[in-house]
Amino acid sequence: MDIDACSCSGKNLEKLVKPAVLLLLCREELHGYELVRRLGTLLASGHMKPDSSAVYHALRSLEAQELVVSSWVVSAGGPARRCYRITPDGELCTRRWFETLREYHAALGSFLRLADRILETDTEVAAPDAGAASPCACSCSCDPDGDRPG
Repeated sequence: MDIDACSCSGKNLEKLVKPAVLLLLCREELHGYELVRRLGTLLASGHMKPDSSAVYHALRSLEAQELVVSSWVVSAGGPARRCYRITPDGELCTRRWFETLREYHAALGSFLRLADRILETDTEVAAPDAGAASPCACSCSCDPDGDRPG
C-alpha cells in the first residue's frame, strides 16, 4: 500500500473546497484562477493544497445549486474571465457550513484525545498536557471537553 497516496495522508481536501470557496466569495467577487490561488494560501497546511480541477468542479456544483452565480468579465489587458459571486442562499449556506464545521471540530477534538489514549502504548503519543493552553492539535482555544470557547 502506498500510504502517501491514501486518503489518510490528508492530501484530499475535496470536502473543504466548497465551504472555503463560499467563504472567500462572501468577501468579494472573484474569478476562478484567483479563487484557486487564494484557496492554496487559505488551505495550505504543509502538503495540503486544493487541486484546481476540484475548485472548478465545486464552482460548477455551487452554481447549479444557485449558491453562486457567474458572469463573464472582459478586460482590455487579457482574455475574458468568468467571475463568481455568492447569492443570498449561498451566504446562508456558508453560515450553516461553518456551524457544522464547528460541531465537527468539537467532536474531532474528543476523537483525537481518545485516539491519543488508545495509541499511546503503541506510538508513545502523549496525551495533551492538562495545563497546556490548548488541549487540541489545532492550537485553538477549545476547553479539554471539546467545547468551543465562550
